[in-house]
Amino acid sequence: MHHEYPIYFVLYHFRVIKSRKEWYNMVKVCAIYVRKSKVNDNSDSMETQIQMCTDYLNQQFPGCIIRIYDKDYGITGHSIKKRKDFQRMMDDVRSGSINIVAIQRYDRIARNTRDFCNIYHDMEKVGCELISVSQRIDTSTPYGKKFMYDLASTAELEWALNSERHKDVNKYARLNRKCTLSPYAIPYGLKVEKIDGVNRVVIDKNVEHIVRDAIQHYMTHHSKAKTVRYINEKYNLQRSHAFIDTIIRSDFYHGEYREVPDYCEPYITKEEHMKMRKISTTRSYPKKGLTFLFTGLLVCPVCGLKMESQSQGFKFGKRYYYYRCYGVYRTGKCHFRGNINERLIEDYLCNNAEALISNFSVENDYSIKEKSKPQNKAKYKAELERLNNMFLKGRISEDYYDTEYERLHSLLDTESSNNDFNSKKTKKELENIFNRNWMSAYEQLSRENKRAFWQNTIEKITFNEDKTVNSVYFL
Repeated sequence: MHHEYPIYFVLYHFRVIKSRKEWYNMVKVCAIYVRKSKVNDNSDSMETQIQMCTDYLNQQFPGCIIRIYDKDYGITGHSIKKRKDFQRMMDDVRSGSINIVAIQRYDRIARNTRDFCNIYHDMEKVGCELISVSQRIDTSTPYGKKFMYDLASTAELEWALNSERHKDVNKYARLNRKCTLSPYAIPYGLKVEKIDGVNRVVIDKNVEHIVRDAIQHYMTHHSKAKTVRYINEKYNLQRSHAFIDTIIRSDFYHGEYREVPDYCEPYITKEEHMKMRKISTTRSYPKKGLTFLFTGLLVCPVCGLKMESQSQGFKFGKRYYYYRCYGVYRTGKCHFRGNINERLIEDYLCNNAEALISNFSVENDYSIKEKSKPQNKAKYKAELERLNNMFLKGRISEDYYDTEYERLHSLLDTESSNNDFNSKKTKKELENIFNRNWMSAYEQLSRENKRAFWQNTIEKITFNEDKTVNSVYFL
């Protein structure tokens, strides 16, 4: 319900109103803001809220113009960031085109004390009045303002208690392998099925073969684009890259949900899933149609960054594959120059594989590094807790909070992924891989399969400054 007058020259008590601003000063422009967090909660419906506010405004301000902002349906009031219609209303308030904002209760406008205070102060600056039609508090008096802030604080406490109870209920359900998720939250290849009267997540037999085929193809070719294209062509589908990203990132596929093991039927083991994530986090900038054997495995001897893959084409279809460090451009501190020839690395590994395996020891720099990772994880968790406390006390802005929150969560995800992937191959397992006949089988492989072989066998390769191999670390 949005009334606008097309002309501004209006006769009012035999007086001509010559500007829109003067018109707004004489005729109250009222905004009604309504919100409902959930479809099936016990709060009043949107229509009921609108009717209550409309009746009150028509009674108190006859002839007022009413604008209704009701697009924030099914959005929590704890944050204003996702409520686009509320932000649109506040823009109109700050521009001075709204005199009164009517709400059913104060918790409709915010369930966060800090947000509520900022909103009310923005309204005070432009002379906009905030009215709760059910609570009827006179905010023009000091006691009225204090009572209003108390109600806002109570709304935040109520939200926190409800959230805590909701988390406890969901945690209890997870521990008992009971699914309380919406069907839309279940990833492709899984579904919710009632077993013995309890909703559980199980494998969807109708598309199980598609998911398993996608996993097998990605583990072989190490390419999201090729896997998605292969699945779409083979099964006549139109899946996007999000299809394989979900398979890689979601714990559901190895049967886990929010640190609850054996929550549902798994497609693959956790170790295999961690290998998929390891492949997906490998830095790679190859040109389209090219395959590099050691992408993300070579480490610069000076700055410690991973080298980037490059190639150069020659006549008669020949191509030169090499790796080089670009740390001088990214950090400005690396002085390592020159290229590392891919063919020389491959020859070195083929000729010295047996010797490297015979000298293999689990106690190496990599294992020491893995033991220190839990300390990094604890440090990031402590930083995240400090960030939350600073935000709650109002010492940092919301934009800064969002940026730092995303950064710390990304670091925590990386640490968790690396800590999960700490099961190194034993010496016996490596000897079985590099047996006496391994070279004859290796020479029959395509470049893509050779790449998959080295990526599943080697963790990293370090060099000396004269471009000779220093150490080879096996997975």
